[in-house]
Amino acid sequence: DGFRSRLSNNMMGNTDIERQSGWTSAGDRYQIWDLDALSTNGDLRQFWNAAYTAIRDANIAIEGLEESEALNSKDVQTSRLMNHYLGEAYTLRAYWYSMLTYFFGDVPNTRQAPKAGIDFFLGREDRNKILDQVIDDLINIEEKMLWADQCQFGIEQVNREFALGMIARLALQRGGYYLKPDMNMERPADYKKYYQIARDYSAKLIAQKDRPLPKDFRQIFMNLHKFILPVNAEILFEVPFALGNGDVGWNIGIDVAGGTGATHAFGSGNNYMSMPVSYYFSFDTLDRRRDITCGLYKIDVNFQEQFVGLNISQGKFSRHFVDNPQGTNSAKGTGINWPMMRYADILLMFAEAENEINGPTAAAKEALSRVRQRAFDESLWSDKVDQYITQVSGNKDAFFNAIVEERAWEFGGEMIRKLELIRWGIYSQKMAQTVETLKEMTDAAISGAGKYAELPDY
Repeated sequence: DGFRSRLSNNMMGNTDIERQSGWTSAGDRYQIWDLDALSTNGDLRQFWNAAYTAIRDANIAIEGLEESEALNSKDVQTSRLMNHYLGEAYTLRAYWYSMLTYFFGDVPNTRQAPKAGIDFFLGREDRNKILDQVIDDLINIEEKMLWADQCQFGIEQVNREFALGMIARLALQRGGYYLKPDMNMERPADYKKYYQIARDYSAKLIAQKDRPLPKDFRQIFMNLHKFILPVNAEILFEVPFALGNGDVGWNIGIDVAGGTGATHAFGSGNNYMSMPVSYYFSFDTLDRRRDITCGLYKIDVNFQEQFVGLNISQGKFSRHFVDNPQGTNSAKGTGINWPMMRYADILLMFAEAENEINGPTAAAKEALSRVRQRAFDESLWSDKVDQYITQVSGNKDAFFNAIVEERAWEFGGEMIRKLELIRWGIYSQKMAQTVETLKEMTDAAISGAGKYAELPDY
């Protein structure tokens, strides 16, 4: 529960593309969204406990696997499977430490299975040391792991693709900005070393397990709701929720009004975190991702679509997309999986890291082009892809800004934006920019003049 209804999505606002749905409550999640959490905040405690429970379990698994004779069995298949399990445990532990250091900075660092006689009262460890350790763990194990198409449970199981992607993601975190206890943002002096790691390991995945991006952007997310699990496709790893578990389509996604009096059997769901209007209008009007990402409608009790006002939802998710409705009074526990990493992320991490080290090279531009090509009809590629890439490739800063924007348009509603804005050191800047844009839109609606006077009335 610390992950499924909290860390996966609910704790990841506010950003320039995902906003909280209310400002008057003093509840736990509102405190987190407002960056003003009290020491009594139950959601943070739930997350903290879930993180260290997962780390404890990973440590137990790692210790048992490393001491197991089967790890070095003469039977190749047995040894490979055990090494893969070891890689899964390292990867999951790395994920939780990544989240702990994002939210809390320096935290206790425990890498031992619990047993009598060890010290359980640990002080804070430097977040950079922790990230160095988990990056090294994954670098040392990833080649011994199985690809998703070799795993028993495919993309519902931690696999080598995801481990490689996590190396890149962790390295960008380690090489990015972070908040110090004196409330200043800092970036380590050796940050380019970590951008090189991110570049090398995203490039390694592209070289060894490249795949075309599926042309149908909407189908990527429909697969989650239809329980379709293609390997060697877009999603590298998704958290497998059994029916009766998971909150996708309950606290995130298109609103569905169910319960007593409903004429449909899809149950009830809403979105705690909606999209600011400024984000919707940031899209090119011909970008096919916009109307998939931004839900401008809701489902009423008669199973009719009704337009929403400002409560634009994460259109990639909804309980009414499933084939088998779970009942009029159903709510939580949809069983819809949560996507943890997509191949488009690998391409854009490579483009970002390559640009930081070498500038907007042909390789960086090609990676960005592949993502943009899917967003537009092929007849528009000359203008919306080729000319656009040329336009934003004048220098490293311009290309970086294009990556920042592209990641917003590509991953809206997938709740990873806050972490990116933090590591880029532009969280405050982007939030202030969003507020100013919304104010200008409001002024234009009242006066009929200004930069946003041409926006539609509804």
